[in-house]
Amino acid sequence: MRQHMSVHPANPRSSSSDSPPIGPSTSTGPPPRRRSVATVVVAIVGGLALGIGLTLAFTGDDDQASEPVDTVPVTPPAAADDNGTGAGTSAATPRAAVEGFLGAEIDGDLAASFGFLSTEARRGFGSPAGWVAAHPDILPPVTGYEVREADEPSEEVDRAQVVTEVGFVPGLDEVRGLVTERATVTWATVTDDGSWSIDLASTTVEPIYLSDESAPAAVVTWAEAHQACEPAPTWDGSLRGSPALAERLCGKEGQVEVQPPSPLTSVDSGPFLAAFGPRVGDWARVVAVTAPVELRAVVAPIGQEWLVIGVLPA
Repeated sequence: MRQHMSVHPANPRSSSSDSPPIGPSTSTGPPPRRRSVATVVVAIVGGLALGIGLTLAFTGDDDQASEPVDTVPVTPPAAADDNGTGAGTSAATPRAAVEGFLGAEIDGDLAASFGFLSTEARRGFGSPAGWVAAHPDILPPVTGYEVREADEPSEEVDRAQVVTEVGFVPGLDEVRGLVTERATVTWATVTDDGSWSIDLASTTVEPIYLSDESAPAAVVTWAEAHQACEPAPTWDGSLRGSPALAERLCGKEGQVEVQPPSPLTSVDSGPFLAAFGPRVGDWARVVAVTAPVELRAVVAPIGQEWLVIGVLPA
């Protein structure tokens, strides 16, 4: 489902996104979903809190998003206007506006990225300081990007789209939900006083998720560590569900056997919905351990690996 960015800070639990983190879909992985950049992070990392829990939460391969080779120069910001939000930064094409915005985000120059927002978006945040304050809930840190498609500017139209693959710092937390390492972001741009700028409210994010194929191996590694009574690889937060069940593996002999991954069902989703928001069912997977003890591990695609985030009874 296509979702849109919010130009105001949003509570990710009530929004359509999980977190940036902007995020991956493959032919073998979960189906892609679109969400707003304010959330994947998620993701679509899991959306761009641009509404992107990103919530801009990417594919299961190791290809990294890269910066484009050909860029269009932009003009420095004009003087501040009467309402203090600034006159914005002049960009001659839709692509120039998006590249200028993402370049500033990569550099951590939020005052500069603010200038590439549309007049309506800048008024919504009130000032560069307002954008900086809201930014953590809107867009995960950007690590790179590649322009895939860009509409050519025309005197006959005042709106255009630029499609990019954007890299984000991936992660999972109880505020933004899942931010994926990569996401496809379709930027909406508009003409503002003869220049192009970004319309956040109409921008959409499609997280790119890891393939499900590697989830069972991750659970085997996790279970074998518990068998050896050693620390097991899990996400950084507290395990949900019934994590004490994993202690039954300690000292148990025998080969670990697991089943193929399956979606997190509504029956089991309660503690995970409460922790990670309404989009958890899009990316969480359940891998049943059938030997040497029976239980079910709930895993999340964080960055380039699946990590256990909870344990359920068999």
